[in-house]
This record gives sequence, structure tokens and C-alpha cells, in this order.
Amino acid sequence: MKINTTELFTIFQMRSTNDIGLVTERVQGSTQIELSELVCSTICENILWKPVSCQQCETHFCSMCIRQWLTNHPNQCPMRCNTFIERPCSKFIARQLAKLQVVCIYQTNGCNEVS
Repeated sequence: MKINTTELFTIFQMRSTNDIGLVTERVQGSTQIELSELVCSTICENILWKPVSCQQCETHFCSMCIRQWLTNHPNQCPMRCNTFIERPCSKFIARQLAKLQVVCIYQTNGCNEVS
């Protein structure tokens, strides 16, 4: 089975969006939300996806990003805390993320769904 370049790009885009953060280009009409507060700025620089935080410094990371980081840096927080201890993201961040209007990953194929 051959996959053309467009299909390969779509597959890569799907994987990257679901694993390492949500690209800001997919967020629409969320002018009252400061997106810079919702970014995994130290690792993938995308909008947080399935966020968790460090118990010590309370910095938020995409769950997949921090897992990849910890593979190469066991128990080390990217923000240089003593030890990374995972905890759920703050309720404030969760509420802000829930307010985002995100266009479907298949928008380029004609899907107009916004969630």
C-alpha cells in the first residue's frame, strides 16, 4: 500500500497533535483566553495536551512530552526542580483548556467541525 505525501503529512499531523500538544493554528475564536499560559513552553511549545504538572514548581507539561523527557532525564523536572513528581494539572488550566474552540484535524479535507 502506497501513502502519498498529503496522507503522510496528515498522519504525522494527527500523531503530533494527539501526542505532543495542540498546534495553535487549530484554535479559533478564543480571544479572551491567553494562549501563552496554556503552552508546554519548555518542551513542545504547543498548547497543552492531556496536561500534568510538577508537584514542586507547578509547571504544566503535556503528558506525552514529560514522559518522553523523563525517559532521557529520569526523575528530573525540565524546570530543574529537585525531583519531578507528577500531579494533575490545576483546575484553572483545565477550565481554560475546556474553553478553547478547536477546529477538526481534518479541516483541510473539508470538515468544518469545531469543538
